[in-house]
Amino acid sequence: MKIFPSSSIKKLDAYTIEHEPIASIDLMERAAKALTKAITDRWKPETPITVFAGPGNNGGDALAVARMLAERSYKVEVYLFNTKGELSPDCQTNKELVEIMEEVTFHEISTKFVPPALTPQHLVIDGLFGSGLNKPLSGGFAAVVKYINSASAMVVAIDTPSGLMGEENTFNIKSNIIRADFTFSLQLPKLAFLFVENAEFVGEWDLLDIELNEQGIEETETNYEMLEIEDIRELMKPRSQFAHKGNFGHALLIAGSKGMAGASILAARACLRSGAGLLTVHAPLCNNDILQTAVPEAMVETDANEMYFAVPTDTDDYQAVGIGPGLGKNEETEAALLEQLEHCQTPVVLDADALNMLANHRHALTHLPKGSILTPHPKELERLTANVRILTSD
Repeated sequence: MKIFPSSSIKKLDAYTIEHEPIASIDLMERAAKALTKAITDRWKPETPITVFAGPGNNGGDALAVARMLAERSYKVEVYLFNTKGELSPDCQTNKELVEIMEEVTFHEISTKFVPPALTPQHLVIDGLFGSGLNKPLSGGFAAVVKYINSASAMVVAIDTPSGLMGEENTFNIKSNIIRADFTFSLQLPKLAFLFVENAEFVGEWDLLDIELNEQGIEETETNYEMLEIEDIRELMKPRSQFAHKGNFGHALLIAGSKGMAGASILAARACLRSGAGLLTVHAPLCNNDILQTAVPEAMVETDANEMYFAVPTDTDDYQAVGIGPGLGKNEETEAALLEQLEHCQTPVVLDADALNMLANHRHALTHLPKGSILTPHPKELERLTANVRILTSD
């Protein structure tokens, strides 16, 4: 699944409007119907609902949802923040539809905001700002966000939690971002959803199909994609009932050291489970017995060193090579790794200690065979990228 920056999402909206064709207000109505269904599927009509709408199209979505929920007998109170006296055209249209409804308690805030009482029984719908936000919230909007976050009500964010920018949030102000329990993203996920530091704001998220133009999505380029089960299924090749292990390649795994046999065992099992027909594990003598006992399907090639990887091995007869799990980081192993990579022509997967050692020899990464893969966790990636800090929490 493609993931687009906020600027591209706006273009996809425009592409859909032009090529379907459909009026922007009707596309907003379509989004509101999807949002309303998602909400009514989860919360019963006796749930009191408070809607916070901003002056843009995210606010327009929220107002349309408020109208539809009221039409379904939900008790709805709306706060539309229009501090500059300027609403987007579609937000203005939905304001005019909502403010005349007797079923909706409507407030348009231009100056002073008196916060409503929010109980644990309430559902808050956050429609203040969408993913197009490009700077941290401040002033009155920041105060509203802090009030919502301090309340005990359940919070649903429309498209993205208000205050959370679509991509880069490194310099955002955390206290000025809505902490949603649920986020209903329209059509596609936002890149920000996939960063661990944003999980506390996004909560549980789901995608709602608003039928953006498929051709537009297909033709629009992006640097980001999210791997899904369907993508994996497409990569799986059917296997003949007459196939045998010799048909599915021979993999080499260089792993393990004294006290780290478990890493080589787990990696060996994973390699076989992923579909390799044959597997050879190159490991020190101290790992030999446990490997042959724990993974009898694998062959074991013993390193000349009894305790750790010290002597490179020939990779010409293998279709894939994995290096790193449980290797340790002593000087002999580091030298053997560099020599191994210098002469390896087979695609290699580098993991764990192999990456940690290469952090001291990043030039070696430029010589990796085509098709090679690096699998760092955040700390390993931080070491590989030198001074670039990988955010994992605060």
